[in-house]
Amino acid sequence: MAVVLVGVGALVQACSTSSSSGAAGCDGDPNQCGAGTTCWAKDCTCAAGVSCGSANCTPHLACLPSVSGKKPHDSCANKIGQPTCSDHQTCVELQSGFGGCLQFCDDSKPNRGCPTIETCVDLRAGGTADSPVLHVCAVVEADAGAGGDSGTVTDTGTPIRDAKSELPI
Repeated sequence: MAVVLVGVGALVQACSTSSSSGAAGCDGDPNQCGAGTTCWAKDCTCAAGVSCGSANCTPHLACLPSVSGKKPHDSCANKIGQPTCSDHQTCVELQSGFGGCLQFCDDSKPNRGCPTIETCVDLRAGGTADSPVLHVCAVVEADAGAGGDSGTVTDTGTPIRDAKSELPI
């Protein structure tokens, strides 16, 4: 299978989460966020003495006000504290500043809440080992050739290809 989502860990972090009323945030269950909100990175911390950037930042998720009217795979950009996707969605960037909104999986529904063509995949919401893992619906395809992976593999080792998000940028 090929992986098309480049730098997934660093790219999901800023756009993927939102705030919750509890101190723990919504990383355990992004679907706990109510109407008009989504689980998104409200802020981000880095180790002391390190220049902080998306590659070494650990996001803190909370349910934050979402953007209305975004459909899965609509364009978005990762912005800490500023969601660019609708309810129950996160942003997965294909390159810095350009990405697609993907919906969170829902274990209480058939196919984990994903459309038939999609599969629930795990993506790290930041660039550090302490970053939360989010579960999102994405198109997963096998490679047509025998050449192996052509991109980044998710933290769980599951290669994904989100063809619907592969729009010319």
